[in-house]
Amino acid sequence: TLPMILGFASETNADILLLQDTENLHWSPDKLLQKGWLIHRHKRVAIMVKIASANIDRTKYMDPKDPTNTSMLWTSSSYDSMAIAMETTQGPLLVACAYLPPGIDAMTNEEKAQARAQHAELISLARPYTHAILGMDANETTHTKGRIQHRKDGATH
Repeated sequence: TLPMILGFASETNADILLLQDTENLHWSPDKLLQKGWLIHRHKRVAIMVKIASANIDRTKYMDPKDPTNTSMLWTSSSYDSMAIAMETTQGPLLVACAYLPPGIDAMTNEEKAQARAQHAELISLARPYTHAILGMDANETTHTKGRIQHRKDGATH
């Protein structure tokens, strides 16, 4: 629920939240804006940005790959992937969120090739940025300490 997400963001002092399985969320962008958050959605993923702490200034953002592009939002035409970019004092920062289907280890070679293609697209996107952060499914981490999952009952695993 939105109160749980905003509560988590407040407790952890989060500036950006990367969300998945959001296609059925019906959160009002206006309500989030009133609470100090922007939300960007694409297919099964969403990125929420805390306006005050992220210090977003869209007029100063420039895409290193295309200086004529002043939009801070990128969405994949092929995959459940999206990214935002912003200028920081340390150079341009790309923050991306991607959804990959579960069970990659058991997928066919063709399905695995699609997952690799999604990764390749994100790598290509991130290359020109000074800094990049990618959030994606825990089903691809190599160690359980790299995973955090929040359940509806409030438990963290």
